[in-house]
Amino acid sequence: MKSAIKNKLEQLDTRLPRRGLLLLPAETFICRLMELPDNTSAAELPGLVQLQLEAQSPFPVESLAWGLLRDRQSKVLVYAATLERACKGGTAELQKAWHAFPAFLPFCLLPASGGVRLCRSKEAAIAIYTEEASAIPTRVLTRPMPEVEAAPRSALLAVLGLKEEQVQPGLWELAASNCDEESRVRFDLVCRHEGKPEEKATVAICDQALWDADARGPVQNRRLKVERRKDRLIWTAFRCALGAASVLAAVQLVNFGLGLGESWYKGRVKANLKLVESLQNESDFANVLESVTERQTKPFAMLAAANRKRPAALHFERVSTGEWNVLRVEGIAQRANLVQQYIETLGADPDIVEVRNVRTSSTAGRSSFDIEIVFHPLPDLAKAAK
Repeated sequence: MKSAIKNKLEQLDTRLPRRGLLLLPAETFICRLMELPDNTSAAELPGLVQLQLEAQSPFPVESLAWGLLRDRQSKVLVYAATLERACKGGTAELQKAWHAFPAFLPFCLLPASGGVRLCRSKEAAIAIYTEEASAIPTRVLTRPMPEVEAAPRSALLAVLGLKEEQVQPGLWELAASNCDEESRVRFDLVCRHEGKPEEKATVAICDQALWDADARGPVQNRRLKVERRKDRLIWTAFRCALGAASVLAAVQLVNFGLGLGESWYKGRVKANLKLVESLQNESDFANVLESVTERQTKPFAMLAAANRKRPAALHFERVSTGEWNVLRVEGIAQRANLVQQYIETLGADPDIVEVRNVRTSSTAGRSSFDIEIVFHPLPDLAKAAK
């Protein structure tokens, strides 16, 4: 029984991303300040920015690493880079990271003071332009620089093409970063001054702003949020099961000891019967644990089946589960006919019972849709439903 539990925990552990931050090279990103309508909601913001990128970028949005920072008003700082340039270690490294940000992001979170803030990352010199009335930078200037960590302030100014009187005193660097919890990331920054004590500051980004700033784009970030929430629930269930298994093992150990003591008085045959009964109880527990695992992983299997048939020009915006074998998908497609093609492709899948078209609407050649995908249930769940 212990080996079965251990194998299940190891399989789940391989699916959980490590809480490590990936800081992408600052010099590979291009930053732009955009103006959006004042009444733009947080839910509408990523979609509007993505439409702007599709219109202005020469590269497909799917090939970009991009994110955004929004102030309290209508200004949005958008940054983007091609995945090929930003991910030197390959996109696999990007997928494994807990969060991925451009290396200049921590310096953008410092309180606005008006002026130019001089910073450096591992491979680049950075200038952050700020205004006192704005909570986000108005411009981010980056230049690649070999051996930047040992370079003096004057060398960084020369690379950036700035003069001493144009920038604020000090040189900002990132000292440490930490993921406090699922929805919060903290950065420890230090500002070095010549002949003066160091100035330290701690900034944090959390909640929806954290996911907006993640350079993997809103579609993948929404999927990651759902997956992590489900993985945490499954992980909690397994930890509870492991605790229950430990208690059961302790109880069984006590019973086994009592059985040995009793065997001295009632004989070896009775002691062997108790041992057989104990092993049978442990086998039943392992079977129950296997059934729980299948039920918890059913939503992931449904999402994988729906995504496997998805065309590249069709994007999921929201995925939810209502009934235990129904997956509801909302999204947009670049062409109206893609939605119907996608529904027909899903209908041909032997694992899918029915595809229901809840809503489909088209605007300017683009189509938004809302469909329900009904999958074949697990055998034990089907019996329970009857």
